[in-house]
Amino acid sequence: YEIQKMNEGYYYFIQFEADSNVPDEIEQRVRIMEKVIRYLCIRKDA
Repeated sequence: YEIQKMNEGYYYFIQFEADSNVPDEIEQRVRIMEKVIRYLCIRKDA
């Protein structure tokens, strides 16, 4: 499906372990990246 008139893209799955503040920092950095159109960061319960 199209997002912002684009119909091609790449999907990545990245699993990592980090302190609780790291996902917020990652989201801040991803938000300002022009080439990233959509992202989702979730927490996996232990």
